[in-house]
Amino acid sequence: MSGGIAAALPEMLGRLKLNAIRDRLDGLLDEAAHRDLTLRETLVLLCEAEVAHREERRCQATSGNHPLATSGTHPPGCPLLPECLGG
Repeated sequence: MSGGIAAALPEMLGRLKLNAIRDRLDGLLDEAAHRDLTLRETLVLLCEAEVAHREERRCQATSGNHPLATSGTHPPGCPLLPECLGG
């Protein structure tokens, strides 16, 4: 990968709000190479990392660490997930 493309990738991932992928990109790509994943499998690996990160953040927001969770309300479209509430 050329230097220009490698330098632009983290910026593009940030603009797309794919922060988990951006923050762990080198490690995820190393893992994909080590496991000899295809391009499609690598994309799945990257997406799984992003989804897991977002679910973790959602669980943190719906736990007692967030004022909306303790008030009994939450933003529209942000469900209180049973796995986040220990159920």
